[in-house]
Formats: sequence, structure tokens, C-alpha cells
Amino acid sequence: MTDTSSPVAPANVVNLTLKLRRPLGGRVEQLLFLPERAVPYQAGQYLELLLPNQQGLYFTIANAPSADLELHVEAGPENAGAQALLSQIDRETTIPARVGEGDCHVGRLPNDDSPVLLLASGTGFSQIKAVTEALLQRSTRPIHIYWAARTASALYMADLAQHWADTHEQVHFTAVISERQTWNSGKHHLHACIREDLGDLQAYSVICCGSPDMVYASLDYLTACGLDEARFFSDMLVFAPR
Repeated sequence: MTDTSSPVAPANVVNLTLKLRRPLGGRVEQLLFLPERAVPYQAGQYLELLLPNQQGLYFTIANAPSADLELHVEAGPENAGAQALLSQIDRETTIPARVGEGDCHVGRLPNDDSPVLLLASGTGFSQIKAVTEALLQRSTRPIHIYWAARTASALYMADLAQHWADTHEQVHFTAVISERQTWNSGKHHLHACIREDLGDLQAYSVICCGSPDMVYASLDYLTACGLDEARFFSDMLVFAPR
């Protein structure tokens, strides 16, 4: 007897329905989706959008696990993945996605009270936001957030990060605006700020979200400051191995 039933979708594939779309600042938009059913994931993980004729459309989930899934999308014309997503939701507000991908997440951090250093550039803040929300729910460990951008307007949720610092004694937030220096110069202002503020990083764990140049420059600098390389986590270590 021939089985004519439809194939069963993987457990982490789910339809997402657009619930909210709004500008956050600069060219960044916030998209809030409601999944058709609950899908487990760890704060810091990403999803893959399963659009027709599109591959590799990955976006970090910008919130700790909850009923909704939040994305931060930089809608510049050079960002083909963002343009594909925004064009799709203009046509159809329901999108299939594979949720809970990636090994850079809050569960990789040591299960203790050791300090955490969270580094972001641009929309890399989406991952830092999710991780911070999860950490604030479960511990009082020190959290040091550094967010780098070329202009102040690119720090599209700086008010939220500052609110965390103002209302939680263990959270420290530093905005780093550096228009001229490049990541591969070895002299980025972000790293100088970390060195001045924190000194020896032997006790720290790091989650870093940004371009490959930003991630590897940070890895090299921070390990030179005493960080154990095994406690440096970034999706770029997989997506763009050196």
C-alpha cells in the first residue's frame, strides 16, 4: 500500500504570523511574529526563514523565550536578506521558519556567578538583548554590555540598554561611537574601553555579535587581555571560520 500522506515538518519548523512592524531608529525595523505553536529555543539563538527560492536567510531572535519572536532588521538596500524578508511580508504576513538554530546562546555560559561580557556592533545588539533578558531572569551575575557603532543614531535601542543599567545594579552599559577606526587596525576604541574598564579578563565569558572582522579582532584582543578562548562565543566562528 502506497503512503500518500504529506511529509511531517521538523519539530522546529513553524509558521510565523506578523504581529507588529515598527521603526527603531536609523534603518532598523522591529518585527514581532506570533508562532502558530510554541517552539523551544535558547536566548541568543537564531531562526532561518524558509522563503521560496531563498536560502540562508538567518536572523537572530531578539528576545528571550516568550510567546512572540522578535527580529531586528536593518533595511538598507545592500542587505539582500532583509530586503527579501520585507518584500515577503509586504505580500504575505505568514512566513515559515526553522527556529532555535545556533550554538552561541545563554546556555553555553558557565553555570555560576562569573561575569559576562556582551559585545555587539550594529544589529548584533539583537543577540545581546535576548541574552541579557534571559540572564536578568535567572541570576545576579555581573553583565557588561558594550555596543559599538559609527554614529549615535545607529544605537537604536540605547535607551533600553541604559534602562537595564539604571535599574539593575549588576548591569553596566557602554556605548562606543567610533567613526574613523576600522576593526582590522588593532586599535578600535571598543577594545580600549574594555581594557580601561575591566583590565584582566581571566574570569569573564564573552558573547560577541558583529561582522567577521569585528568578531576576530575582538577575539584576538580579548585573549591577549587574559580571556580564555574557550569562553568566547560567537556565531561567526561557525559562519565565517578563520
